[in-house]
Formats: sequence, C-alpha cells, structure tokens
Amino acid sequence: LALPGGGEPEAGLGTGEDWASATAAALLEGVERYASVRPRARRGAVRATYAEVRQDAVDPRTLGLHPDDHYDLPGFPFRRFDEAGPTDWVWGWSYRRERPVLLPSSYVYFLSATERDPGFVFEVSNGCALGSCLEEAQLHGLLEVAERDAFFTTWYRRTPLDAIDPDSAGDRAVPLLVEHLTQLTGHRVHLLDATQEQHIPCVVALAVDEDERGDTPRTALAAGAHPDPERAAVRALMELAPHLTLLTSRYRAQRDRARRLALDPSLIAHPADHALAAAAPEAFARLAFLLDGKPPRAFTEVHHGRHLPRHHRDLTEDLRDLVGRYLDTGLDVVAVDQTPAEVAALGLSAVKVVVPGTAAVTYGPLMRRTEGLPRLTGVLSTDPHPFP
Repeated sequence: LALPGGGEPEAGLGTGEDWASATAAALLEGVERYASVRPRARRGAVRATYAEVRQDAVDPRTLGLHPDDHYDLPGFPFRRFDEAGPTDWVWGWSYRRERPVLLPSSYVYFLSATERDPGFVFEVSNGCALGSCLEEAQLHGLLEVAERDAFFTTWYRRTPLDAIDPDSAGDRAVPLLVEHLTQLTGHRVHLLDATQEQHIPCVVALAVDEDERGDTPRTALAAGAHPDPERAAVRALMELAPHLTLLTSRYRAQRDRARRLALDPSLIAHPADHALAAAAPEAFARLAFLLDGKPPRAFTEVHHGRHLPRHHRDLTEDLRDLVGRYLDTGLDVVAVDQTPAEVAALGLSAVKVVVPGTAAVTYGPLMRRTEGLPRLTGVLSTDPHPFP
C-alpha cells in the first residue's frame, strides 16, 4: 500500500480459511495502516508542553521509554521526553478517567513525526485495528495489545510457559492445524500459555526443528489473544503458518546472514531480521527458556482457577469485560478514533488502543522500550526478540 505523503509502502497481510477471506483480511489491514500512519481524522491536534496539559494528558513516560543513555547516541532518531518541550497532542477516550485525554500525536500516528514535532519513542501499529463500528475496532485493538504485552512481558522476564495439549481442544481446528503444520514443515509445534494477570487468554505457537536439518529455520513463533482460549490458539497458529513458510524461503536464501545476525544482534537492521536471527541454530539457546520441559496440559487445566472472559451476545459487553480487566489491575485503556472520512464512507471505523504500562513490540537492537513500565523492573533480558 502506497501511503499518502510518501515513505516506504506498507504491506497488508491476511490469513483465513480460504483465499477470499485471506484476501479481504489483507486489504483491510492495508486500510488500517492507511488510517494509522498520519492524522486524517476530524478532531485537530493541540500544541502544548506536557507541563501545560498535564491534567488532561497521558504521561508519555508511562508508555515505555528507551534507555536514557540511548537518546545521547549519535544518530539516534528520537528525542528525550521533556515536560517543557512543545508537543503535538491528539484526543482519545480514557476509560479510567471517563473523559477525553491527550496523547502525543507522534505516538498515535506512527509515521507522523516531523522536525517540528519529533517523536520520543519507536512505535508501530501496536493496538491499531479496524471494525464495522468503534466498539468492534476497540475490541480487536485491545486484543492486539494483550497479545503483544503477554509475549514481550514473557520475553523480557524470561518466563517459562506452560505447554498446552492441542488434542484437548474442543475445537478440532486446533489439533488439525498443528498436525498440518508439522506435516508441511517437519517442525514440532508447541502451544504455550502466555496469559497475563488480566486473564485474557494468550497463546504462543512455537515451531521447533528438532531434527536440526540445517536448511530450515531452527525456530519460528507467533502469538494470538482471544477471549476464548482455543480461539487464541487458532489465531496463533494461523499467524505462524504463513510466517514459517516465508521465513523458510528467506532463511534458505540468507542462511549465512541469519547466523551473523544471531551471533551479533547489533547487525539487526530491519523488523524481519528479528525472526531471521532467531531462525539460526546459534539463537536457539535464547528461546529455550520458553519450554519448561513439563508435559503439555489440557486447556481446562492450564486455565483452572482463572476468571476467563465470558461470551456476551452484545459486542459492547465483550469490550467492557476486557477493559474492566485492565482497570481492575490498576491500568487504563485509552482509545483514539483514527477514522478518516474516506474510511468512514466504507462503513468502517479505525482505532488505536493504548494501555499505558504494557509492553509493546519494537524492532532494532537499540529500540526496546521498558523504561517507566512498573511491571518490567529488575534484571530484564537484552536478547533480541524473535517476534515477527
């Protein structure tokens, strides 16, 4: 998708049970990217310092900053946050405060930073989603926040994960997808539970080449979140399938480079380099902690004692349920309407959901954002992540 204002084209990727649904998903992701890169929605920006709008703004430090010394590195592309520095802000809705709040425009629209308003952190389309209404878009955006927070909290803390037995699923798509991937690629596929304290089910699907064939990725992974644990597993597997296929082709063409990236992560230059580095056998030791070595357990056993989301007939109630889980654990949920007029004309809504205090995906050896996140304290892993 060629974006207004120039820059690198954005790809829309989609998966589905058939070509039609996969194509539709890819097109819709392209529309989501179109809406989320630069502000085109109706309500204008506010130009002010944080000190001037403190009572109405989200503190940017709660979004997760880069290590402070990185801002002094030559060529580092982001500015250090300064309460007295003029910033462009856009309006969102805070569920905790129950009123509009301001968020930095360069954070909400991830390609909108300018010389006049430079960004202070690396950000991509974390929490951006489309829907047939604002509520549906928020629900999917919040699930993406949950998925990425679950994986990156796990990664930075180096937390072993419980394995899930795919054959225990009532939805037979789960074991069938696992078996299909195994037969197609020769990898053993592990389903791992990464659910966090909000009890929103999150599954990591990890493919491991246990035969160490040399011409195929040693590992590849993807994640999925959904109110239903089995649907979370299906989402993770549906993400893993095309990712592993594409990664295998790239790894065979760039095997030597993959090994160089694994041995020297400072060479990682592009988002796709993270998965490529993790595909090299030299990187396997960095991922092995995810597997705790215990036998897989049934879905019901893994989630025993948790207060899982209930299915509601009204989608708005599903959204309120998930939002309430973050509010109950001391966090806020902020939703920004990104819908431009041309997207609204299609009957669609575009939203970015932000949960200050959660971990987000970043790419590049200098770009991790863990400063100011109370849930990520102490000694954290500095290994390059394998997230696609």
